[in-house]
Amino acid sequence: ELKQDQNPLAISAARAMLQYDSAAGVVMLEKIKKNLDEQGGSGHENVLRQYQVNDWLHSLKVNQRGAGEALLQASIDKLEEFYLINKLSYGCEIENRARIMRSDFPFANPLMPIIEEDLHQRQGLDSLTELYFRLYLTTKYENEESYFDQLVQVVKETPPEEIEPQELRGIYLATINIGLRKMRAQPEKYGSVCLELYERGITTKVLFENGQLSEWTYQNAIRLGLRAERYDWTEGFILHFNNFLPAQAQRNALHSNLAELYFYKEDYDESLDHLNQINTSHFKYYINTKILLIKVFYEKGEMEPCLHNLASLTVYLSRRKDVTKAHRKGYQHFCQILYQITSSKSQRKVQKVKDKLRITAPMAERAWLHEVFQREHPRAWFLPKLPLLPINLKILQFSDRC
Repeated sequence: ELKQDQNPLAISAARAMLQYDSAAGVVMLEKIKKNLDEQGGSGHENVLRQYQVNDWLHSLKVNQRGAGEALLQASIDKLEEFYLINKLSYGCEIENRARIMRSDFPFANPLMPIIEEDLHQRQGLDSLTELYFRLYLTTKYENEESYFDQLVQVVKETPPEEIEPQELRGIYLATINIGLRKMRAQPEKYGSVCLELYERGITTKVLFENGQLSEWTYQNAIRLGLRAERYDWTEGFILHFNNFLPAQAQRNALHSNLAELYFYKEDYDESLDHLNQINTSHFKYYINTKILLIKVFYEKGEMEPCLHNLASLTVYLSRRKDVTKAHRKGYQHFCQILYQITSSKSQRKVQKVKDKLRITAPMAERAWLHEVFQREHPRAWFLPKLPLLPINLKILQFSDRC
């Protein structure tokens, strides 16, 4: 029995054999067809191989009554399936580029209105076509919530063994990303949907790559668990699935996420203990650790170490060239606004900070900064709005004595 990754080589060998011994080549193709049919696991490449094998066998058995007709129909079915899943997946990409990347390239995807209407009327679509069709409708009609609900339902009901792992992983991530965008408007509803998809995708290992869980998928699931205040579940998840991360990432990921968990639980000393065990040589861990340190010291009321870390992070961001512009700006705005929240005294300055907090983008930790502002300036929310002034986004430089 051939493994899935051995099928391409076996198909090439069978085609070569046809040139020298057609009977032996047919036998090989028949074994490959049987193997493909038994393996299942629909996916772009697998469907294409099934079509090719059926088509070659049909051309060789075209005059065999019964066998010729069955192979012809199988060839038609697999060719149509391959065509549809590619048309739909390209349609998803076009819609995503138009919406997220704001591409104004004049893409053309002919026949999609006809295909869309036809698929709406069909019953019993194969699993992969159904998944891509629901994904396509969700990306095209983003404001129609029922399409997303249907997509999530189909994703949850599809047995993982029916779809090739890489293909299903991509569909899971695309569905989660749509849910994360919808969280901006309805955080509670879509947060729980995304967490359920992460939980299902991780426990079934659909979201694994080469037998391992990526650090970022692990972290995203944890953050959704924290937002939902499922602290016991989150702690169990952190401890259990840390072992499935790449070995070199396990220590930092463990202590970083436990530090975040204990911050949410307001156990700031325990959070500091885990922060002190993180290796911050990688800029991502340095920045995330610094921001959490700043937040912990602020919540503990220890303003001197809070502002000291705020100053060192500001200097660090101005010197690093390997941080993307968007991330750098978001972190710089966090530093700037937190300093101004804690230092502004006059009504006019407080109002200016309030306006900056409202409109400045990108902004890291905006929700926490809102909480801090309300605690520092509880009466500011009742002040009349001042005319908006141009915002000077120049980075504030703090001395080590802050």
